[in-house]
Amino acid sequence: MRSGHAGPLAALTENLKVLRLEIVAYARDPVTENEMINLADFFHKASRLEVTSLGLPFQYITQTPRYHLDQIFKPILQGIRPTLRKLHIRSISASYNDLSRLLFFSLPNLKHLNLTQVLLLNGKWEDVVEGLRQIVPLTSGDLERCSQSDQTPYSLDSNSTAEEAEGFAAANSRYIVEGGTHPCAPAYVPSYELKESIKSSKKLRGEFEGAQNIEGDAPNHWSTDLPLRNV
Repeated sequence: MRSGHAGPLAALTENLKVLRLEIVAYARDPVTENEMINLADFFHKASRLEVTSLGLPFQYITQTPRYHLDQIFKPILQGIRPTLRKLHIRSISASYNDLSRLLFFSLPNLKHLNLTQVLLLNGKWEDVVEGLRQIVPLTSGDLERCSQSDQTPYSLDSNSTAEEAEGFAAANSRYIVEGGTHPCAPAYVPSYELKESIKSSKKLRGEFEGAQNIEGDAPNHWSTDLPLRNV
């Protein structure tokens, strides 16, 4: 169904509040353009979503995530603002800029976040964790088995034990919600991009909170030009 057409399916999508989608663990066929359009079109229409859980597949040969974040969440990155308060994504790749735009500036109602097996293509997970603490007022936040472009576990070497990985994940979760000492301290130093994001977010969130008393759908359509640069 094309965007803008009325009908039972369109009404169901527009009023959908909870989405839990599990796709097979591995996919042999390459991603098709139509597949991307369908997923992006869904998020364009489902502006009332509050809870979303996406279990996405890996490419069978390369063992890397099949989908890139900007392919699925393109409408959200371009200005559509769903009322998402709980988001769980498993198996996706993302640039630092796209992930920052999604988490720090595009989901103002987000309270619960779980990222599992997310491959960060550039930048540092340390900045993502610090940004979540300073920019997004989460009630709960978890990063599980996330990695960076070299596909090594985030801030853990390949010789880390399961207990060490579990302890590091727990430290991340506590830090995102409670603050305190960064799990990577004392070596961690925030990047310029993150510092600029924090400054922009303070101004933007003030504008968003002020707009919530305006009649209409203003809270779902706020956007800004961010000073994020490629890392």
